[in-house]
Amino acid sequence: MTLSIPIKNCIGCESNLISEVGTLGYLPNCNFFPKTKDEAINLQRYNLNVVVCNNCKLAQVGTHLPVESIFNNDYPYFSSASSSWLSHSKDLANYLSKKLSIEKNDLVVELGSNDGYFLKNFSKQIKTLGIEPSKAPAKKASEIGIETINDFFSENLATQILSSHGKAKIIASMNMLAHSPDLRGILNGVKTLLKSDGVFISEIQYSIEMFKSGKFDTIYHEHFSYFSLTSILNIFETVGLNIFDVEFVDTHGGSMRIFASPNNSKNKISENISRTLNYEKKIGVNNLDFYSNIFSKANTIKENFKSLIDKHKYIIGYGAPTKGSVFCNFCELSPSDILHTTDVSELKQGNFMPGTGIPILPPTANAYMDSDAVVVFPWNISEEIKKIFSKWFPNKKNFLYVAVPELKKIL
Repeated sequence: MTLSIPIKNCIGCESNLISEVGTLGYLPNCNFFPKTKDEAINLQRYNLNVVVCNNCKLAQVGTHLPVESIFNNDYPYFSSASSSWLSHSKDLANYLSKKLSIEKNDLVVELGSNDGYFLKNFSKQIKTLGIEPSKAPAKKASEIGIETINDFFSENLATQILSSHGKAKIIASMNMLAHSPDLRGILNGVKTLLKSDGVFISEIQYSIEMFKSGKFDTIYHEHFSYFSLTSILNIFETVGLNIFDVEFVDTHGGSMRIFASPNNSKNKISENISRTLNYEKKIGVNNLDFYSNIFSKANTIKENFKSLIDKHKYIIGYGAPTKGSVFCNFCELSPSDILHTTDVSELKQGNFMPGTGIPILPPTANAYMDSDAVVVFPWNISEEIKKIFSKWFPNKKNFLYVAVPELKKIL
């Protein structure tokens, strides 16, 4: 049995001034895919609630599962499964190489490097090092020649890397910061490992967009934190890191890319910082109501999807991402509502969606022959998936849907 822990202090600033703003109910670990239907349906469930720190304004999951129970040897996510993410990562590596003048023998470290999807894009003359706690993705990265440490990043590990590899010119984390309850430990490790003129680049889901539009299915136990620029600026300052620029990208339904350096760096502060902080203040990030509204929007989405179920006899899913598991559990779906779904990950194929028992098949056109409606669970890459279905069924229309942040046809 995995024990859950209701938090008492903010993981960003350690304040005990935290307030609950809502809950999605009791859900299982939504990134664990059992091999039998019975096991999937009978998984232990935990409160999936959100709290906000009244001090630093960080939104965070209020009930923690041990991180080892999530990012374990069975962790099924491989970054290279998404062609759009691979393209984004390649473009980002090229962009950073030019923007930050990465040169021969500079060390680039990625935290949460998964299967090497990002680091493989750098020149062979640049030294790279991946840190990945999940065994299967780390093994995959090593097989393609990316030096990878299979461990959780921490201040202690940063000290070890410093002894063996020296200081890093660039430390990157792509959607990784939200995946750890030890946020301060990670940031202290970054400061330890980074050169005085080095840069920490982090892409993180922009919580303002998430809460504003109602993308409730991106709340799950694996995501410990939900960042605004206001909150992350407050947290970075407490550990001696200075955010000097922010950019916004479309990945993961809306993300921000922050650039930070040690406080003794002389990087010029971008106007994007003040512009974004003013915007966040204007829309109410300091008010708890801003965060609680997502739960009423979640109930509206649930009601709308139930109406879709009433209209269609054979609904099939596409994809088995964690957000899909959250959606299916919150909407109380079963195989009588969604016959099955499919996923490109071989680690998920043949298994079942946690909590619901919905079967997961390989993604082929035959898997959708009997469907009169298909719901795309990874809505953040819906354009990529729309192209797949256009090839499979060139003459079929009005059958492909996304449900979040609102129910709509996409093909």
